[in-house]
Amino acid sequence: AEMKARYAQEKAFHLQGHGEYREIVEEEFLKEVCGSEDVIVHFYHQEFMRCKVVDKHLRILAPKHRNCKMLYLNAEKAPFFISKLAVQMLPTVIVFKDGVAADRLTGFEELGGKDEFRTEVLEHWLSKAGCIKISKSTVRALERPSNTDSESDNDE
Repeated sequence: AEMKARYAQEKAFHLQGHGEYREIVEEEFLKEVCGSEDVIVHFYHQEFMRCKVVDKHLRILAPKHRNCKMLYLNAEKAPFFISKLAVQMLPTVIVFKDGVAADRLTGFEELGGKDEFRTEVLEHWLSKAGCIKISKSTVRALERPSNTDSESDNDE
């Protein structure tokens, strides 16, 4: 019975567009964001390299975390929500809980401030925001300082 319930839940998630990273337009925003408990929206600009970096990581994470709907929205074509949500810098990733903005990631400061970061770093931030779940061992591994992250690029 538990497997059957889990299958039904996964099927419902799939029908709501979970498990894939897809683009929406401003007119679809409310329906998409209010239609699921956990939703991530990446506000992007096509020309911005850092938006492409966020895209790359969310594309990897979407199929892995089917409980959370992951979307992206062209900021230039969504003036109403850019204004309503006070998005001032791109990329901005907003986490919605039951249709309400619960947390946001603006730029890369909270991810180490560099353009190059591991997908797990974004995954950890999203888990702290409460929209995805990751294992305790993954969290512990990410919170341990590692040699690769502390190496500075200023040695040259």
